[in-house]
Amino acid sequence: MTREPCMERAELETVLAGWKESRRSEALGELLKAYRDRAYAIAVRVTGSAADAEDAVQEAFLKLLTRTHGLDDLAEFERSVCRAVIQCSLDVVRKRRRRGVGR
Repeated sequence: MTREPCMERAELETVLAGWKESRRSEALGELLKAYRDRAYAIAVRVTGSAADAEDAVQEAFLKLLTRTHGLDDLAEFERSVCRAVIQCSLDVVRKRRRRGVGR
């Protein structure tokens, strides 16, 4: 079961609309904060490690902060968050395997 964002959907849509108008990183930061628990839960499942999950979520959020396209509506934003977290989590797992850690 995935965790729900800590803001109401209408509030999330308002913040996303504000971000689209201003492109202020603070507004996107608010959105990412709302999805932090959900992103962390996904990353823990993929990496199997709390520390690796934190690294993956941080990397995913940094990537999302630099994106300027593809975040036009809330559903697309949610997919982008999940996709970025999964990709960064898989990257962490691959790096760990290359180093020979976790075998």
